[in-house]
Amino acid sequence: DARVRDEARFTEEVDFADATLASLSCDEARFRSDAGFEAVAVEGDATFRGAEFEGGDNVDDDDLSFADAVFGGDADFLGAQFGYSDFSGAAFGGEAVFDESGFDDDLSFFGAAFDGAASFDECRFDDDAAFERATFAGAASFRGAEFDGGDNVRDDDVTFADTAFAGEADFYRAEFEYANFEAAAFERRANFEATRFAGEGDFRGAAFRGEATFAEARFDDDATFEDAAFRGAASFLGVEFVGDYHEDDDAAFSGAAFDDEAD
Repeated sequence: DARVRDEARFTEEVDFADATLASLSCDEARFRSDAGFEAVAVEGDATFRGAEFEGGDNVDDDDLSFADAVFGGDADFLGAQFGYSDFSGAAFGGEAVFDESGFDDDLSFFGAAFDGAASFDECRFDDDAAFERATFAGAASFRGAEFDGGDNVRDDDVTFADTAFAGEADFYRAEFEYANFEAAAFERRANFEATRFAGEGDFRGAAFRGEATFAEARFDDDATFEDAAFRGAASFLGVEFVGDYHEDDDAAFSGAAFDDEAD
């Protein structure tokens, strides 16, 4: 086992890259410099509750890396605070908890695999967040999460493009700037009830194979559902399509297919 004393402080770089550990405990730890956990393999549970990852220099791409890490048990990051963070290719074998965490810089879960439930409830993403091509085998919850985006390139504020949700996907009352769900696949219920999109919401080519609800959602910019497929019931009751100044594409459903009840 690897256990770090509660509230431990690290002023120098920490390197667990390629290590194999029975379990890992870093609750309330503070990493003031770069922290490397690339390809670490934790066979049991890993806990970083309340940890702070500050990063150590002006090179964002190595502040914190869990790229290709393997978590065999549960991974608990409840209330953790992150700077630039790379979880691309990481594999979570148990439950993954990131509730109430804060991400101050770019975040990548590109190609990450979640075999158990994944929870990001009430998270705040202050910069770009990439979940592109991630796979969620269990329930994925982003209830009340805030995706602010980080720069003037709106197409990467938050992306779930080509992401696969095998369990329920819950974005109840989440808030987005530009959001890209192009070609995302939802096998079970997709809940976007009361969700707000301050920028464009792009669902082109998305596949909703279970119930899909956008009831009471608000799109302040264009909403694009072109070529989306709704195989289960779809609800847009009370949705506000505000759009932008170009009235011809405020809400686009051309080529969309509805196989069940739609309201």
